[in-house]
Amino acid sequence: MVVLDHFPSSRNPVIHQPNVGAPLTLRCHPPKSFPEGMIYWGEYKFDGRLEPLELTDRISLDYNGIGLSPL
Repeated sequence: MVVLDHFPSSRNPVIHQPNVGAPLTLRCHPPKSFPEGMIYWGEYKFDGRLEPLELTDRISLDYNGIGLSPL
C-alpha cells in the first residue's frame, strides 16, 4: 500500500526578511506519506527544469530544513 497526501496550499506564501549577515533556516512541511518520502530542495531553471539545490559552504541541509549562512 502506498499513501501520499497533497502538499499544503501556498496561497499565502511566507516572505522572509532576514537581517544582513544573519543565517536563515527554511523549513519544509511535507505531506504524510507511506512509505516515508525523500525530501530535497530544488530550484526552477529558466527552461522550466527543477534541479536539486547545490550544497555549498553557505547552503546546508539537515533534518530541520535548509540553512543559508551569511558570506
